[in-house]
Amino acid sequence: MKPRLTSIGSCGLRSSTSLLGVILSLASLLAASAQNPSPVGKLESKFPLPTEPLMNSAPDFAKWTVTISYEEERQATAPGLKATPTPTPPDYALARPRKVTTTKTGHEVLEEIIDLKGRVSERWFHGATQFTKASGSNTWEQKDPSGVPGATPDPDYAPPPDKGFRDVGWVAPANYAGTIKYGNSTCLVFIPGGERAIDLTKPEQIKTMWQTFPMIACVEARSRLPVAVRYLGKIRTFTWDQPPAGPLVLPAGLSAQIKKQNDDTAKLLKQAARP
Repeated sequence: MKPRLTSIGSCGLRSSTSLLGVILSLASLLAASAQNPSPVGKLESKFPLPTEPLMNSAPDFAKWTVTISYEEERQATAPGLKATPTPTPPDYALARPRKVTTTKTGHEVLEEIIDLKGRVSERWFHGATQFTKASGSNTWEQKDPSGVPGATPDPDYAPPPDKGFRDVGWVAPANYAGTIKYGNSTCLVFIPGGERAIDLTKPEQIKTMWQTFPMIACVEARSRLPVAVRYLGKIRTFTWDQPPAGPLVLPAGLSAQIKKQNDDTAKLLKQAARP
C-alpha cells in the first residue's frame, strides 16, 4: 500500500502558508509601531492647558491685600494636635509681615505692611528707587538698585516683585495641574510637576494639597490674578479691593526729602563744573 504523500504535502503547504501570514502580519504591526511609537510615559491630560497668559500682571490701577500665614502657626493649630505652651517668638520673627496692602497707580507703588506684632511700616517704589519708613519713624530711608549712577549697591534693596506679586515666577505651563473651585471662583492650579504630581479630579487630594506640596498657586480663571499662593512655609491669601480713583501722591515729608536731595545734587554738580 502506497503512502498518502499528497495529503501530507497539502497539509504542510497549508501550514507554511498560515505561518507566512502570521509573520507578515507581525512585520506589518512592527513597521506601523516604528512609524507611530506608543507614547510611553506620556500622561493624557484631564485639563486642557488654558490660553496664555496664565497669570496677568497687576493692573496699572489696582489695590489688593495679602494676608500671610506661616508654617509653625498652622502646625500649632492642626486638628488633633495636643495644645502645648509655645515660647514667645524672637523679635526678628515678629517683624515678619502679617498683612501687606499694595496700592499701584502706574509706576508709583505703595506697600503698607503690618507685622506679626501689629507694627505698621511703609515702602514706596518711586521709579527704580525704593523708600522705606519704619513703624513710629518720620524718616524715609532710600534704597537704590545696583547700577544706579553714583549709588552704592544696597544689599537691603528689595526689587519690585515679578508681575507685582512675590514668589510666582515659577507659574508655567509645565506646572499646570487643572482647575478647582476656590471660594466662589474657578481657579487654575499650579503645582511643580503639574498633573503628574496631583489628580485634581480626586477630592481627597484637593483637600490635602496645601499640606502636601510646598509650592502651590491658585489663579482666578477669568481675571488671571492670584487668589492664594503657597511658597515654602508661607501661604499668601489675596483680597482684591476697589482700584484707586486717582494717582498716588507722595507724602509731603517724602516729597520734600526727594526735592532737597535733588537740589543738593544739582548744587554739587554746578560746583564741580566751575573752572
